Amino acid sequence: MKRITPFTWLAILLMTLSPTLGQATGISTPDGLRFTENRGQYVLTNGQPAAEVLFKAQATGSDIYLTRSGMSFVLISLDRHEEAFHDMEGEMAEKMRMKDAIMNLERIDLNLNNINPRAQIVTAEPSASYDNFYYGHCPDGITHVPSYGDITYSNVYPNIDWHITTHDGMLKTEFIVHPGGDPSRISLGVNGAQRYGISPDGSLLLEGSTGHVTDAAPTAMQGTSPISVQFARSGGSIRFDVGQYDHDRDLIIDPYTRVYSTFFGSSGGEWYLGHVTTTDAAGRVYLAGHSPGPSFPTTAGAYQSVAAGSNDGFVAQFSNAGVRNWCTYYGGSGSEGGIAFKAGLCTDPSDNVWFSTVTSSTNFPVTAGCFQPAISTGPDATLVKLSSTGTRLYATYYGGSGTESPGISRWGANSAPAIASDGSGNIFMTGLTGSTNLPVTAGCFQAANAGGLDAYLVKWSNAGARLYASYYGGSSNEEAAAVGIAVDVAGNAWMTGCTASPNFPTTAGAFQTVFGGVFDQYLVKWNNACVRQYSTFYGGNNDEGILCDVDVASNGDVWLGVFVQSTNFPVTAGASQGSNAGGWDFGVVRFNNAGVRQYASYYGSSDQEEPWDISVDRITGNVCLTGAAWGTAFPTLGPPFQSVSAGSQEGAIVVLNPSGAPLYVTYYGGPGHDEVFSSAFDINQSLWVAGMAAGAGFPFTAGAFQTAPPGNTDPFLAKFTPPIILDQGLVDLAIESVAGNTIYLGWSYENDANVKTYTLERDLGGRWDAITTQSASGNARYTYTDEVPVQGMVQYRLALTMLDGSQAYSTLVRTQIAMTEDRLLAAWPNPLKAGDDLHFQYQMAAKGTLTATVTNMAGQRLAEKEYELQAGRARLELTTRDLAAGTYLLQLSSALGKANLKFTLQ
Repeated sequence: MKRITPFTWLAILLMTLSPTLGQATGISTPDGLRFTENRGQYVLTNGQPAAEVLFKAQATGSDIYLTRSGMSFVLISLDRHEEAFHDMEGEMAEKMRMKDAIMNLERIDLNLNNINPRAQIVTAEPSASYDNFYYGHCPDGITHVPSYGDITYSNVYPNIDWHITTHDGMLKTEFIVHPGGDPSRISLGVNGAQRYGISPDGSLLLEGSTGHVTDAAPTAMQGTSPISVQFARSGGSIRFDVGQYDHDRDLIIDPYTRVYSTFFGSSGGEWYLGHVTTTDAAGRVYLAGHSPGPSFPTTAGAYQSVAAGSNDGFVAQFSNAGVRNWCTYYGGSGSEGGIAFKAGLCTDPSDNVWFSTVTSSTNFPVTAGCFQPAISTGPDATLVKLSSTGTRLYATYYGGSGTESPGISRWGANSAPAIASDGSGNIFMTGLTGSTNLPVTAGCFQAANAGGLDAYLVKWSNAGARLYASYYGGSSNEEAAAVGIAVDVAGNAWMTGCTASPNFPTTAGAFQTVFGGVFDQYLVKWNNACVRQYSTFYGGNNDEGILCDVDVASNGDVWLGVFVQSTNFPVTAGASQGSNAGGWDFGVVRFNNAGVRQYASYYGSSDQEEPWDISVDRITGNVCLTGAAWGTAFPTLGPPFQSVSAGSQEGAIVVLNPSGAPLYVTYYGGPGHDEVFSSAFDINQSLWVAGMAAGAGFPFTAGAFQTAPPGNTDPFLAKFTPPIILDQGLVDLAIESVAGNTIYLGWSYENDANVKTYTLERDLGGRWDAITTQSASGNARYTYTDEVPVQGMVQYRLALTMLDGSQAYSTLVRTQIAMTEDRLLAAWPNPLKAGDDLHFQYQMAAKGTLTATVTNMAGQRLAEKEYELQAGRARLELTTRDLAAGTYLLQLSSALGKANLKFTLQ
C-alpha cells in the first residue's frame, strides 16, 4: 500500500520511478551525495517527459531535485507493521518476515523567483561511474547516464551565479554576486511547506508534516572578509539582507549550514538505549548503542545484518563528512543493553573499534578461545573488537553468578560498562556488579564484593587476554546509570561512578576522604600495571553521580562531569557558577594528574539539567559536557546554534576552555524529548555528538543519511564546528554599571592592532542583534551606552573582525534589568496557516500564572489555557487546530500585566 501526499508531479515521479523503490538498476553505488542528470529516464505518470527535472540526488530519507527554477526536497517516511511471509517453504519461512510499508511523501520547493530562463547550466566533478535505467517507456534502457558533484546555474540573475556542490558528500549551495550584480534580486519562493519562517537564531525553517529542512543563519564573504547578511521575509518570499560590501569585487552568499546532523534508527524506536560516539586517528566517526527494531540500517556484508533478538547492539562507522561506511547489529537471541542507558565505545591506536554492553543472550556471538565463552547467569558484561572495516576480531562475556547490569535505585534504568584504550592498545573496562564470584585476578586490590553492588576494573590486552581484574567498593551500593573511564598519556586509568558507601576506599590526602551524603561521585586512579594511585569522594549533601563520566587532557588534567543535586557541591573560588540554580545542575570538576583539585563549578538554570558525558579535545584542551535541559532558562552563549529550546526537554551542549570557563553553550533538538548522550572531538577539532531524538522536527541537514525519523525515538549523530571564542583574559568585555534600563559597557583587547572592527551584539530573548560597530582605533578602552527596550535578562557579546578577515567572539556578559511588570514581547507567525500553532514570548516579573484566552471578534470565548511560569521570559505556544479560518483576539492576563493580540488564521 502506498499513500501519496497531495503535491504535484514531483512526488508522483518519485513514487513511480525512484531507484529507492527498486525500479531502476544502476551499475554504480553513489559515493555520498551526487546529482544524476535527467536524460529522459524521469517521466510523468502520463508518460510525458519530466522536462522540468534537470538532476536528482538520492539520500536516505529524502530525495533532492534540481529543476529549471530551483531546488526541491522530497521527504520520505515509512509507517510499518509486520506480517508473516508465507510464500516460502522450509526453515526460512519460519524466520523471514516482511513489512507492508505505508510510504509518506511530501515535497518542499525552494524556487528562485524571476530568474533568467536562459541561465546556462555548467557541470563539473563528474563521477567515475555511470547509471543505466530500464523502465517501461525505455525498455532498451537509457544508459551511461552521468552524475556530477558540482553544478552552476550561470547568470541566474544578472551577474549572479547559483553554485551547488556535494563537497565531501554533503550538500552546499552559494550565490556568487559578481560586480554589477544586485543581491537584492535574489528571491526564494517556498512551496509545499506546512509552515516556514525565520527562527530566532536567524536560521530558515521549512517544515513539513513528517520532517523539516533547516538552513543555518546565512554567512557572506568577500575574499577573506566576512560581510553581514541575514535572511528576511518579503511577502511570501525569502531574501537576503546584505550589509556594506565592495561592489567591485565578488561577494559569496552561503545560506547552507556547515553542521551535519542525521537520524540513524529503525521503526522500532531506540528509546534511552545507549547511543555513544567516538572517533579514530583517521577522522572517522563511530556510533553505537542498542536497537529493538528489525529494520535498523545495517549494510550489505555486515558481520550481522539481521537482528537476532529483541534488542541487539549495533556499531556503525561514518566518514568525517557523515557518509555511512558500514553498520552491523551485534547480539544474540536474548536482549543486549536492556534499558542500559549507555554502552561503551572506544578506538585503539590501530583504529580497531571496541564495543561493550550487557547481555542476557545465551548465544551471544563470542570468538573461539575468548576469556569467557558462556554466560555465567546473566546479564553479563560483554566486550567486542571490530576492525576499522567492520570485521569481527574478538568477543567475550565477562561476569559472575549475579548481574553485571544492576538496576539503579533512583531511576528505572540499568548500568553498562565503560571502556578506554591506552597507547599500547590495552583496553580498560569498568562497570558495576552484584556478583559475589566475579572472575578477579590473584593479588588484585579487592578480591571480594564488599557488599551490595560494587564497581570493578578489568584490563585486557589488545588480543583479548585478561590481564587484571578487581572489585572496587564499600559496604553499601556503588551504582550509576552511566559510569566512565579514561586513560591519560602516561597510561594511567581514571575511573568514575557513584557510591553510597561511607567506607568507600579512598587514599590518604585525597581531596575528599569523608562521604558527603546520599550518593557521592568517586574518582580512582590506577597506573598502567593496575596499582591504585589515588581515590577520592566528590560530592555534597545530596545526590551526585546518577550519571558520571571522566576524560583526560593531553597535559594530564582530569575532568569529571557530574550530575549535581547538592546545594553545597564543593566549587572553587571564581567558579563560573558558584551555587545551584535549582534542581539538577551540570557539575564540572578539574583535577591535575596528581589528584589536586584545580577547578569546580555548577552550570545550569532555574529549571533542571541532566549531564551525560564529558570529553576533552586533546589538541586545544577544550572540554565538552553534554546532556539535556528542561525549560527555557538554560544559559546559552556562543553564538549558539540554537539559543531557544524547541521542546520541553532539549539536548544541551556546553563547551569549556581548558580552565573551565564556558565558551559555547547551545540547545540542540526539536519539539520532542531530545537528549545528547555523548560527544567526541575529531582530528580537525570538530565536535561530534550523539543522542536520542524524539520524532519529526529535529534539526537534520540536507543530504543527511536519514532526514526523517523512522521511529518514534531514534539515535542521531551531529557534527559541530564551534566558533572561535577568545578568553576573558584577552577580551575584557564588561558591564561597568546599570542605571534603570541604561547599561554602560566597556571593552578592551590586548591584540587590538590585529582588529578591524568590533561589533557589540545584544540578546534579549533568543536572537543576537548588532547594536553598534566600532572601528579599531588603538583605544585602550572602548565604551557604549545601551538603552534596553524591555526588562529581564539581557546579555552581550563582541564579534571581532580581524584584519585578515577571520572572526572571533568574546565570552558573554549578562545582567538582569529590574522587572516591575509582565509583558508580551513577541508573537509569531501572524497570519497563521491551518494547523499552525501560535507561538509567543511572555516575560514575568515573578513566578505566577498566565491565562491565555482566545475570543472571536464578537467577544465569544472559544478557548482558554493557563501556564505556570517562572520569573523571566518564557516561550509558549497555543494550538489553533480547532479554529476555523478567520480573525481572532488573544487576551493574555497575569498578575502584573495584560496584553491583547489580534491574529488571523488563513
